[in-house]
This record gives sequence, structure tokens and C-alpha cells, in this order.
Amino acid sequence: MCESYGKCTCKREGDKLNVTLEFFVKEILYDIANMAWVQGDLMDGVDYNHIRHLVQDVVEDGNRDRVMRIVSLAYAEANEMLYPWSRTEITDIPLQLNDAPDEEDKLVMNLTVPSRTSQGTIVLILKLVHEWIVCRVLQDWLSITYPESSAVWTSKLEELREAIRNAKNRSNWITRRKMFPTW
Repeated sequence: MCESYGKCTCKREGDKLNVTLEFFVKEILYDIANMAWVQGDLMDGVDYNHIRHLVQDVVEDGNRDRVMRIVSLAYAEANEMLYPWSRTEITDIPLQLNDAPDEEDKLVMNLTVPSRTSQGTIVLILKLVHEWIVCRVLQDWLSITYPESSAVWTSKLEELREAIRNAKNRSNWITRRKMFPTW
């Protein structure tokens, strides 16, 4: 059973806040399987029996490699959406490009956010990124197994992308009002 979206730790350094978001692959896979089962269960008709089986078996052993590659891709996309918070300087050390994550792995994002960023914003981003990864995998999987519903998941991805961008930018909103109108 999925217990949480992930884990968040924060450490303040001067005017910046270092935030570490951890996403548990096992919980992501649970949510993917759960949503795929619901999607398959909603299919009615004799013609959908085989397709239903394909949709619902998204995280089974034979399909796991593809799913884990898309989990890894979705994580990288989410990390890029959080730029400049997720900015990591390139060094002379070769990049460590790991294989697709294992079920027991954690996906870790290290962010440097403004110190005035609220805890609520960080929690929201944690949940939105988790949902992004789940929806990104389902969108890819359903584009292969049940293309008719892929557009729904693509739309959900766009909504999540906008929500992540708004949450990230919300911490930069400072409202200044003039004391007198300028007309």
C-alpha cells in the first residue's frame, strides 16, 4: 500500500534553503499499477478484454524494464522543470548516468530554493512531481496499449506541468503596492 508521496528534508544556509526530495520507486509503481487497473476496469465490451489485460499489467515483470526507463525519464523531466532550483554545476568529473532505477531505489532531487519559500510550497511540489512521474508513465504506456486514452493522460501532464511551474514561481511573488494611485 502506498503510504506517502515521498520524503522531504530541508537545511537552511544563509539566504538559501537546501531541500532534498526523495521519491520511493516502490510507491510510484504502486500508484501506476493502481491507476492502470482502474483505467482497464473502466473498459467495457468484449473487444477490450485483451487490451484491458495489457493496460492493467503495466508493472508486471515483462513490462517492468520499459516502465522503469520511463520513470527515470519522467524524473529527469521533472528535475528540469524545477530549474533553476535544481541547477547543478557541471564539473570535470564524468557524469554518473545510472541505469533505470530498481524497485527498492529512491529518486532524489536536490533543490536550492529561496529562503522565503514556504513549507506548503515544498510539500506541494513533492506531491506534484510524484503525480507527474505516475502520469508520465501511464501516458507512455497507454500510448502503446490503448491509444484512445493517451490524450487524457497527455492533458493531465500539461495540467501538472503548469501546476509545478506555478508552485515554483509562487515563492518569487512579492506584491508591492504604491501608497497613492498614479492616475
